[in-house]
Amino acid sequence: MDGLSKHALDHSFETLTPDVALPDQFGDLWGRANRTDPEPRLAIAVLQLAVVDFCKFSRSVRETEQRVYRKAKTWMMSSDRDWPYSFANICEAIGVSPENLRNALMQGSSEDHDRTLRDIGKLLDIGRG
Repeated sequence: MDGLSKHALDHSFETLTPDVALPDQFGDLWGRANRTDPEPRLAIAVLQLAVVDFCKFSRSVRETEQRVYRKAKTWMMSSDRDWPYSFANICEAIGVSPENLRNALMQGSSEDHDRTLRDIGKLLDIGRG
């Protein structure tokens, strides 16, 4: 291992600790940022991926795709607000009603899903240029 033992390598990572944003700090971070900053773009990308997975795989018969769909649905249906990147926190941070988005996805037709995908996709395009 190029002169480093496994123990020494493991020990060197012990000093690395992630910066943790608590839910109340997340709102403050968004208040200071615009949608071109990394944190809001990541949050929008997380939301966009979940919407894509939900819409794309909702009618799939393949088990692997159904698993992806179920994970997206579980995340979107959760009322958890303890995690900064929860569905409800992300929606509210970007000014989207979590309940309205849930309803649009759960009750929407294929055309509604396509429209929702376009709208969510547009959020990431803000600030590009």
